[in-house]
Amino acid sequence: MDWLRAERPSEDTLAYSVETLLFRVIARCLRYVGEPVDVRAGLLSKGHVWAIISGVCLEMVEIKNENELWREAKIITKAAQSGLALEASHFSRATWIACCPGTNHTLELQPKRNLFYCGYCRVAGGIDELDEFVAQRRSTAAGFIGGRTLH
Repeated sequence: MDWLRAERPSEDTLAYSVETLLFRVIARCLRYVGEPVDVRAGLLSKGHVWAIISGVCLEMVEIKNENELWREAKIITKAAQSGLALEASHFSRATWIACCPGTNHTLELQPKRNLFYCGYCRVAGGIDELDEFVAQRRSTAAGFIGGRTLH
């Protein structure tokens, strides 16, 4: 039974596990909720948690700067010419984000592969399909006013 006691996490390994998980949790919170207003001490000190938050923020800046290098990719250029409001992602490498035309959800562009994907619409494709998709979404959106279809 000595092996069982040896496998029990110590306070240090538990703190390390929490720190590792917390990094990804904070990244998601920053993406969907925004920066925390208050942090309370617990297993990790308040200063330690703020250091993790700062680390996540620095990584997000690095990711966006890396993504900016893809500005001249064919699919990014085509999306800009199509009038999509584009932004280099802070969260995923080699990814740009645009608002899906006529909607309030996002469209993901992968400039390295010249592909796009809309998870909500469940549509994906390359540069040529992007033109068709944008035109189709705009014509669909133009047909709706206040939730009613125009005839």
